[in-house]
Amino acid sequence: MPKIRHMTSELDKNAPADDEGEEFSEETAEQLMTRLEKDPDYIARRDRRRNRLRQVAEERTAIAKPVLAELRAVGLEIESIDELVNKPVPLSTEMVAVLLRNIAACEEPIVCDMLVHGLVNAQQPFDGRDLTTAYDKTYHEALRWTILNTIACKRPYNIDHWLKTAQPNAYIHKTLKSLGY
Repeated sequence: MPKIRHMTSELDKNAPADDEGEEFSEETAEQLMTRLEKDPDYIARRDRRRNRLRQVAEERTAIAKPVLAELRAVGLEIESIDELVNKPVPLSTEMVAVLLRNIAACEEPIVCDMLVHGLVNAQQPFDGRDLTTAYDKTYHEALRWTILNTIACKRPYNIDHWLKTAQPNAYIHKTLKSLGY
C-alpha cells in the first residue's frame, strides 16, 4: 500500500528529520486516519468544523427558502439552492426572472453566487441590469467573478452602458477579456 509523507505532530516526536531539519513520518492513509481517530484534539476540531458547516448550510437554506418557493411556483422543483449549481436544469424566462429579482435583493454572497451561477442555464437571453447592479454593490470578489463569468457566458442585454462605464476598470476589462467577452 502506498505510504504518505506528512509533517509530524506531537504524537510523532521520534520520527527522523529530513535534510532541512523538519520532521516527517511515512505511513499509509489508513494508518494516519486510525491514529487521528484516537486523537481527542483532532476529533474535537473535526466535530467543530462539521457543526460549523451544518450551521452554515442551515442558515443558507433558511435564507434561500423564499427563493425556492418562488422557483417552485414557476415550475422548478429543487430542494436546495445548491441544486442550481450541482444539478443544472434548463431555466425558463419566468425562472430567470425569479433569479434576477432575488439577485438584486440578495445580501448573502454565497447565496447570491449560487443564484448567479444558476443563470448559466437560462434558455433565453435576459436583461443583465440586475447582474451589473449586484456587481456594483458587492465587494465579495468571488461573487464579482461569478457575475463577470455569467456576463461573458450568457451575454445579457441592456448592459452596454455599464460596460462602457466599467471599461476603465482594469479588473473588469481584463476578466471579461480573459473569459472571451
